[in-house]
Amino acid sequence: MALADLIAELQAAPEGNRNLDVSIAMATGYGREVLDSRGEQRFLWLQADGKQAKSAPSFTTSLQDAHELAQRIFPKRHGGFAYLEDGTGRAILDGARECEAATPALALCAAILAALDQDGD
Repeated sequence: MALADLIAELQAAPEGNRNLDVSIAMATGYGREVLDSRGEQRFLWLQADGKQAKSAPSFTTSLQDAHELAQRIFPKRHGGFAYLEDGTGRAILDGARECEAATPALALCAAILAALDQDGD
C-alpha cells in the first residue's frame, strides 16, 4: 500500500484497529517472520533495529506507541498533537503537513507517514 493511501485511510478511519497497526508497522521498517510450531502458524515481528516483538505495537490506539514510533523514526524532529473539542485529533512533525483524524493517535500516525512520504520525494 502506498503511503498516501495509508495516510488517507488513517484520516478516514473512525477509530484505530490492528489492521492499520500492521500496515503502519510494515511501512515503517518492521519485518515479519512466519513461524510454524507444531503446525501452528504465528508471526514474530522484527523491529527495524532487529529486536523481536510478539506483535506490532498498537500505534493507532496508543499515543505512547505512536509517540515512540515518531521518536524512533525522527529523533531530531519536533512535533505535536492536540485533542480537539469534538474528540478528534490533529498532529504535525517539523516540515511535514498537518494531519487530522478521528483520534489524536490516528492523527499522529498519519503525520508520521506524511513526514516519511515527504522525505521520500
